Amino acid sequence: MIGLNALPALYEDLANYFARQGEPRRRDQCLVLAADAALSANMPQEAERLRKRLLLTNPNHMLRPYVSMSEAMQSNDVRDYVVDLRKQWPPETLEKQLGQENVEMTPSKATSPPPRKTLERKVSDVAREEPVTFTAYALWVVVVTAGLLIGGSLIFLALIAPMI
Repeated sequence: MIGLNALPALYEDLANYFARQGEPRRRDQCLVLAADAALSANMPQEAERLRKRLLLTNPNHMLRPYVSMSEAMQSNDVRDYVVDLRKQWPPETLEKQLGQENVEMTPSKATSPPPRKTLERKVSDVAREEPVTFTAYALWVVVVTAGLLIGGSLIFLALIAPMI
């Protein structure tokens, strides 16, 4: 049996695994479970660190409106979500999966089909997880403006040069 204090680290390890595999949904699920396990182990600072890590990679997660993980767990929606995740990812499953090497880590119940490895998915995941900064937007505006000026100048010269 996995100790109560070890569960947050194990769920976080699983979240790291899914992050490396490019599976943000499962990563988020494991981070929520790690934060929940930290609260259950009377480690509120660790739970808050895990919640903040989750919100850094997924700023639109359902935990966003709450000030802390403790406050989030008082919400019926969050509590129901965590109960469902606990059923999908029970500690007994972790023991079995962590005990076997080279076994793909999946929840006890298949909740989604295996991820498609396409360029579209990777681009959409990056777009969703990395917010556009002002600097990136300003650089885009400068590049587009320069392109339009150069293109417009070339067209203008091509049309006016024969008339001169």
